[in-house]
Amino acid sequence: MKRKTRPFALFLCIGIALFMIFGWRLVQNRTGINFGKQQAVEKNWEGVISLWDYPRPFLGGGSNYGWIRGKIKEFEKAHPGVFIELYPLTWSQGGLQLDLAVQYGTCPDIAPVGTNLGYGDRGVLEPLDEYFTPDRRSTYLDYALKAVSHDGSIWGFPLYGTAPVMLLNLESFEKVNVAPPENGIWKYNEFCQAMQKLTLDENNDGKPELYGFGSFIQNGYFNLGGILFSDGWNIYDDTAERYIVNTAEAVSGLEKVAGLVLEQGVVNSGLAECTPAQSWRDFAVNKKVAVYPENPWVVEELKKLQREGKGFEFGMAEYPVGAAGVPVTVGDVAAYGLFRQQDFGKKMVCIEFMRHIAQSLESQELSNTGLLPVTGIDREGEGIQVKGDRIIIIPKLDNWPFVEDILNRHIRQAVLGEAEPAEALEAAQNEIDMLGQRD
Repeated sequence: MKRKTRPFALFLCIGIALFMIFGWRLVQNRTGINFGKQQAVEKNWEGVISLWDYPRPFLGGGSNYGWIRGKIKEFEKAHPGVFIELYPLTWSQGGLQLDLAVQYGTCPDIAPVGTNLGYGDRGVLEPLDEYFTPDRRSTYLDYALKAVSHDGSIWGFPLYGTAPVMLLNLESFEKVNVAPPENGIWKYNEFCQAMQKLTLDENNDGKPELYGFGSFIQNGYFNLGGILFSDGWNIYDDTAERYIVNTAEAVSGLEKVAGLVLEQGVVNSGLAECTPAQSWRDFAVNKKVAVYPENPWVVEELKKLQREGKGFEFGMAEYPVGAAGVPVTVGDVAAYGLFRQQDFGKKMVCIEFMRHIAQSLESQELSNTGLLPVTGIDREGEGIQVKGDRIIIIPKLDNWPFVEDILNRHIRQAVLGEAEPAEALEAAQNEIDMLGQRD
């Protein structure tokens, strides 16, 4: 006598079959990461993942690396048998260490590649396109995805953005009866007029004791970018795949920076040679500068000085509006990259860890840290509104360190009066073109 198939057993068999066929879609839609039609997530991989990372005290955690160590513990607890080995990087030497690791083939599994798109060109990073569904991509702000995209591929998981703003010593403004810009926005001529009034020679010795504006010129920093790019300079031509620094807009921007020093005298002539530390002290500690461009995370340092009785009332503003029609700032995006993997199971766990970090930041209130979100909608920062469409991202390809060094050297010459801005940028362009075209 034949045994009848029980309805429950039949239903269970059909359910299992349907899950095997369509289950991957459910995983993809819930996580926002696409593991691919032909790939299965390896749940049983165990081992050590090497992570290199910079200190991020502005994210909390009790120490420079406290935040990331906390995230590592969370992940290891949820993934028994997986261990994340952290190698701390420093901001001064980390980039060089990563470059050497790439050169000698000793790369970690995960590292903060940021917007260094040259690593993708060298073939040492895993392209990450397939791990972002269209719905997931749509949650990212344009500037964030642009920062980690090159040649049609995504090379990093964006974590947060950074972009300098203008910090104002409001006590200096009050002293000379100058109102800070309304809603944090001023036209360039209004900015110049304010800087002239804020520059004071109180003992009439021909040298100001207080300057309206202060900053510095150094590789890796873009504190002057909001002025240099204010007239619409586009530094990279995607079609020609080359850096262009001698456009009319670039010349106009450099004329503004050099003019603040040489014509208006509202910036210390040491701008060309001042270090970031010296420049910061002149603003925050010595109170010799009224307006200073810097990333908003330094607000905590200003508040600390206030608590110690050494600070001052401060505010924020955007960079002055030039011919571009809106205030702009040159920003950056912190992003983890995944170096080439041989083991698919390990690769999937690395992807899951990077996603764990990215999601934890999405739920964190970044405005209190001075950092910018990379997903959702533009939010208001403390005192000003930072909009993603005003953030200029410079593509950093393999030859960018050489380009930046050439460019800054000629910017210094213009600021020192050793060359006219147009001549300086023409000479810079000639040197940059000699670096050769990208393959």
